[in-house]
Amino acid sequence: MQKQLITITIISMFICLLFCGCNEEVESVSADERFVGVWNGGGYPERIIIFYPDGTWSSTSSDGTWTLRDDKLFINKKNEYTYIFDYYFVNEYTLRLTQSNGLEITYRKPSEHVNN
Repeated sequence: MQKQLITITIISMFICLLFCGCNEEVESVSADERFVGVWNGGGYPERIIIFYPDGTWSSTSSDGTWTLRDDKLFINKKNEYTYIFDYYFVNEYTLRLTQSNGLEITYRKPSEHVNN
């Protein structure tokens, strides 16, 4: 009887340890929040784009609005046209944009603009 009690106690402790912390909420970052910030596309002249939390963007040569819809990035260039991109976050600091014609641009967040 005492062996069964010890076995049940050990199993109960193992189960408690296994599930310990399962009720903690995991903070997830939305796709919109991941876009916000300064992104550098390299090249010459350097392609820098800044996505603002209010849905606007600016670059060295233009500005406009941006939205995410149906897993696509819509960049509306002020008073002109809309670019539509598939997007993929390689990691927290690298963003790959692809247009329907296959044009692909990789953007990186410069380290001085990365939120720690």
